Amino acid sequence: MVGRVAAETLAAYKQVPLVGVNHLEGHIFACDFEGGEVKNRLQFPLVALVVSGGHTELWYVKNYGQYKVLGKTRDDAAGEAFDKVAKLLGLPYPGGPQVSAQALKGHRDAIAFPRPLLPGTWEFSFSGIKTAVSYYLRDHQTISVPDVCASFEEAMVDTLVTKTLLAAKKYKVNYIAVGGGVAANSLLRERMQAGAQAQGKTVYFVERKLSSDNAAMIALAAYKKLEYAQQTGKPFKANVDIDPNMKVRSW
Repeated sequence: MVGRVAAETLAAYKQVPLVGVNHLEGHIFACDFEGGEVKNRLQFPLVALVVSGGHTELWYVKNYGQYKVLGKTRDDAAGEAFDKVAKLLGLPYPGGPQVSAQALKGHRDAIAFPRPLLPGTWEFSFSGIKTAVSYYLRDHQTISVPDVCASFEEAMVDTLVTKTLLAAKKYKVNYIAVGGGVAANSLLRERMQAGAQAQGKTVYFVERKLSSDNAAMIALAAYKKLEYAQQTGKPFKANVDIDPNMKVRSW
């Protein structure tokens, strides 16, 4: 509510349109930035992986503002899983960078944590991996923190990359976009890039400095939405209702 009132005040003061967007759109559009400038890099149609602390989703994106949500997480988002595993290991918050730093010193095949691929759906579920780590720590008096982190990260990245590439193949698209805080993960970027290249596909990653929530991505999403309304001549609606359960909708 505070954010909306601030935006309404600024819009009235500056005499500019007020545009409401779903912030997940921003995570995808952030892939259009390069070197701090808007380069309009995205090519369509594409499959988008939105992967952050609160969301893990796969989208089919036909164009700006034309979305179909293929699948979401049934429980923990990827970023939540990283944070919870870090907490189990006594590592500081935020957990993602801490786990990744430890993983560099460990063996990725040391522990066989599960890959919840959920065949037949595009959904995710990471609570099982988190629980598997918890049980491993409970059942082993002596552990290698780097090995646990490396094996956990391997399972997480393997799941994200496998499902994204399968979706891209299923929907016959040549482009993939990866946005959200977890998109800064080096192993995810490396594996997604390698997998996409093997299939002749192009991956657009959000720049690391814009991977977490930021004003630039929201401004770009709002600009694209306003531009679309002007180009199509469709009535423009501000759409700034406060809705914590907002669903992604095409424009």
